Amino acid sequence: MSKKVWPKDFSLIYDNDMGNDIDDAFAQIMAAQAHVLGKTRLILGLSSNPNPWSVAAIDALNRYYGVKDCPLGIHFGRVKVAWESYAPVMAGGGWLPPERVMDGVVALRRVLHQAADNSVRIVATGFAPNLSGLLRSKVNHAGDGIPFDGMELARRKTQFLSIMAGNFVASGDPATQEGEFNVICDIPSMCDVMHDWPTDVIVSDFTIGDRVLVDWQRLKAVLKEANPLKKGYVDFYEGPSKLWRTAPDPIGNRQSWDQTSMLFALEPDGNHFGISEEGSVTVDSKGFTFFHPQAGGKRYYLKFDERHTPEAVGELLQTRYYREPVVG
Repeated sequence: MSKKVWPKDFSLIYDNDMGNDIDDAFAQIMAAQAHVLGKTRLILGLSSNPNPWSVAAIDALNRYYGVKDCPLGIHFGRVKVAWESYAPVMAGGGWLPPERVMDGVVALRRVLHQAADNSVRIVATGFAPNLSGLLRSKVNHAGDGIPFDGMELARRKTQFLSIMAGNFVASGDPATQEGEFNVICDIPSMCDVMHDWPTDVIVSDFTIGDRVLVDWQRLKAVLKEANPLKKGYVDFYEGPSKLWRTAPDPIGNRQSWDQTSMLFALEPDGNHFGISEEGSVTVDSKGFTFFHPQAGGKRYYLKFDERHTPEAVGELLQTRYYREPVVG
């Protein structure tokens, strides 16, 4: 990627599938802390997972970290519903009242319409029905009175989309390709996003976050017992043993897939990652993803190399973001 210059003043939308893996929760507190410290404005929290515990957990994390009034949306559909072990533990009090949670596409259209042009960065670390639904939405969707279709809203309002999806480890060789969870759970939606999203898309594929580990021993020493992230992390490991009445798995150092996409969105000038050449991304009928170098393309992927290492990213995340709330 040639040196891109994005406006420093930006708002943030975070769309995740809270409840599948604990990495969504880490990325959520990164977004909340950036908001409270005045580095961005978190203008929408979205769940692509139609389980109501998911959006309730998003809200609980936001509130614990000081974000009290972030609008919320959810995909009301039948994408693969996440296993819900840790999300209820983080949510604590129960589901949110229906009036607090908008339809995901309605919410996206509303907040994008209200935003200034070229001012929004979107981070997506789950399934893609909310984003695909936005792109397919027409003028005055659901009677919202907005005079733009979703494609035009995305083109006008967003700087870029930072997305955790895909697996490029064997890109170009279908015989050895592997699917990635966020893609294979809703292949048509991810096809829409990778093919049609009108601004830059920076992909953190499975191979990036897979090499960045959370240090559990350091984490548990820093976070208070009341912290919903800590509660969720413990339950992510202990939940299956409770469900199946087996010996608990030891609490380990979990991979950081979603945090890498959030880190790039918050600090694109931080030189934390190598960036690929420009190109395109295709998704086949099996959900396999392929990157194709292409002049003028708007798709890029994150890389590690000698100057950009997973160890350095892991240390930065651990020291800068994995902490108790800080008052801005």
